[in-house]
Amino acid sequence: MTTSKSQGDEDVDVLLYGATGYTGRLIADEVDRRNKTEGLTFALAGRDKKRLDRVSSSLSAAPTTVVVALDDPKGLERAARRARVVISAAGPFRTMGPPVMEAAVRAGSHFIDITGEQAFLRWAYEQDAKAQDAGVTVVNALGFDVVPSDIAALVSTTAMQDVQKIDICIATNAALSGGTRRSMAQAGGRSWWYDDGRFRRGPPGRFLRAFRFPEPLGDRTAVFVPWGDVVTAPRSTGAKTVRTFFSTQPKTAKRIHRLWPVTHIVSRLPPVRRAMAKRAPPPGEGPDAEERAKGRFTILAEATDADGLVQRGLTQGRDPYGLTAAAAVHGASILARHDAPRGVLTPTQAFTFGPFSEALKPFDFEWRVRSVNE
Repeated sequence: MTTSKSQGDEDVDVLLYGATGYTGRLIADEVDRRNKTEGLTFALAGRDKKRLDRVSSSLSAAPTTVVVALDDPKGLERAARRARVVISAAGPFRTMGPPVMEAAVRAGSHFIDITGEQAFLRWAYEQDAKAQDAGVTVVNALGFDVVPSDIAALVSTTAMQDVQKIDICIATNAALSGGTRRSMAQAGGRSWWYDDGRFRRGPPGRFLRAFRFPEPLGDRTAVFVPWGDVVTAPRSTGAKTVRTFFSTQPKTAKRIHRLWPVTHIVSRLPPVRRAMAKRAPPPGEGPDAEERAKGRFTILAEATDADGLVQRGLTQGRDPYGLTAAAAVHGASILARHDAPRGVLTPTQAFTFGPFSEALKPFDFEWRVRSVNE
């Protein structure tokens, strides 16, 4: 049986793969900041030397770069072995995630990613035994998707003994990066909801319902979207049924819901997926700092137990992409220097959410529990 490396067996604390993408650059900036404030050492990895060197030269630490392709498993393993923790920001994760995660586990390095892609998450959790055998911690979805919603789901189940169902709704005005849109397009029809302990095909629009948010949001109409919590929340909370929703204009939500049987079929066609990906901004492009600062979110999780008790958990904040960078790097800092549970974990399984959320305070992040009558 293999074991994770001891401190001192590697060159750096963190290896960031995918540093040249939009979110990857934000993560690079954040780990560079943590290098100055706490001495967190790091290197950058990816496929394009020129782009990696440009990112490196823009950072105070001027980190070393490692050029390695996704189809080079031995090279990926050698790169991962240099670090205590590997952060992957290279997507779409359905195709680009497994090689990096597998290399980290083989190398005995901890691993973090920032995706909520359902297909990848389902695959990742099947690797739990391998991660435990290697003595490493793998934390998936350690970004906006799904840290705030994972916390909301967990706090919604406070003091509940037998959680039957959780519905989660996201309300946000935040803009999306090119990489995020491309990942969504390439996901195609590979989406699910969790029903009585089983994954069932769940295309966007499959469900429609109303949520009561605190003011000023108030009552909102929401439509089903295949968010990562469909995969993570059952593990974090033990819920038997999980659905995820996005708040939008009532007319828009109803139209999406009405058309879901058609869009479900059309979205699975390869030519349609390719066309959607081409329409997305190129990877590496996304909202600027001013736009990010204006992007706010509120996430409501509504849990129901076996006795019919309903309880709500709420999280809110701003700048989802900045929050993603902060969460990923803070998690890496913890794994590089402290013990954590082994295996493939959700964010709230890996980290105590109260202390962890302190690192998200610069993004006005807060959470609370609300009873059904509030």
